[in-house]
Amino acid sequence: MLEEQKEPPTQGGAIRPIRSFEDCLPEIEIIIENKRKDWTFKASVMCDFDDVKSVIMVHIWRKWYLYNQDKPLGGWVATIVKHQFHNILRDSYRDNLFSINLFMDVYSHSF
Repeated sequence: MLEEQKEPPTQGGAIRPIRSFEDCLPEIEIIIENKRKDWTFKASVMCDFDDVKSVIMVHIWRKWYLYNQDKPLGGWVATIVKHQFHNILRDSYRDNLFSINLFMDVYSHSF
């Protein structure tokens, strides 16, 4: 659900334009790339980082309307990246655990 467009934030009486996702894309990509080492450490072979990066970029795009442009972009994006890393890892472990349990159930009943 999208909320109404807010009035542009003011600073010292001047109206600051609202930055679009596309305007901030290069900065967002740099922040995500800087977090690559955290992903490699946690997941080494589970998923390709380019796939993870795509998921994160879509998530940031979908949540862009929540970004408070009075605050720095870096901290907001870094928090989203961290949470998405955890979500993707959790879902991946859950899917793998489900697959292993299903295999064990089928395998044990085959005898």
